[in-house]
Amino acid sequence: MDFGNPPLRVRLENMTYPYAQPEPAPFASQAFNNWSASSPSSQSPSFLQTRCTVLEEQLRVYMSRLREEQASKAIALDDVVRLREERTQLEDDLHRVRDANVEFARENEALKDAIADKEQLLADEHNAHRHRSAEMEEEIILLKNQYNELVMEESILRGEKYSADEMHSEEIRRRRTSEKEVDRLERRVAELSDEVDEVTRKMEREQSRALRLQEQTRSLERDQTDKEPLVEIGIAVRTRFLQQARKMVTGQQTSIRAIKSGNAAAHRANGFVDAAVFRVAQMSGRDMQDMARVFKDLYQVPPLQYGYGYRPKKYLEAIDCEATIRTTISVRRELGSMPQRLQAMDQIDAISAKLRENGGRLTADQFDRDADVEWRLQRVKNLTDEIVEAARTIN
Repeated sequence: MDFGNPPLRVRLENMTYPYAQPEPAPFASQAFNNWSASSPSSQSPSFLQTRCTVLEEQLRVYMSRLREEQASKAIALDDVVRLREERTQLEDDLHRVRDANVEFARENEALKDAIADKEQLLADEHNAHRHRSAEMEEEIILLKNQYNELVMEESILRGEKYSADEMHSEEIRRRRTSEKEVDRLERRVAELSDEVDEVTRKMEREQSRALRLQEQTRSLERDQTDKEPLVEIGIAVRTRFLQQARKMVTGQQTSIRAIKSGNAAAHRANGFVDAAVFRVAQMSGRDMQDMARVFKDLYQVPPLQYGYGYRPKKYLEAIDCEATIRTTISVRRELGSMPQRLQAMDQIDAISAKLRENGGRLTADQFDRDADVEWRLQRVKNLTDEIVEAARTIN
């Protein structure tokens, strides 16, 4: 885990402590730094005290940084692994401290033996070496001071061991807390997973329901689209009837426009409306087959294939005029030789030929906007009106 600066490892003899601050030791003299680990001075009280001070400062910095660390849910498992590694490091350090404590105890016993030997030597040589008594007393005092310092060092190391044990216990408590947090997060993840599954199932059900509603909507829209032209035709026919009835009942003049619209709706061909009849009307199988053959004969395709996407709109209007002329002539054969019929058929043939010749190069919109097609279609419509009007007059 990053604490801002890379950790500095300070090595004193065989002990390594992570996260130590690079602060100068209280007795960092040149002579102190140049002492070797095997030199008797490396075991001096000042050296050991300095090392303990550095160790305490390192431990203080380490504990301070640990307290500043904030546990994050997303890295809880990584913290557990890191804490286990640090616990192993601390246990290794603790073993090294214990080994050092044993070594210091052995040194203590050796010093005690040395003091006893010196005292015995002084007693044996007291008379012969009186002139050296002052020097020997100073040496004894020095050895006693060293002994006292070693005792103090032992006490400090025991306190250090106690601090390490406390830190180890704190790390164990932190690890257990982290493990509990990990367990709680895992349970929460499982709960959220169940909630996500439930929401997913609800969404799938809602999507299925939405698809059914969309299909029903499209079906209703198609049904409405099929029925709209039939409603318009029915309105025109029934309006013509009401206009004629008004003249007979009230004597009022009829609407010529309404009469013509009703006549056109009732007697003129309209492929788009006639195709809608097959999609809406409930006819028996035989009637449906017979009517479908008639429809194909009039409009060139079966009723279920008819539509503005099948051919350009202007071409379908020309076919409507052709079907109107054919049905009008079939009822009144005496009009079969009328010049208007021949002219209309010629124009329709010209429109059909133009579609066959240019069908691969012109789109439906381009064909409908063609000036020649528009002129010929208008001519066909006018001739159809004349043929229908002449037939009505003869009748």
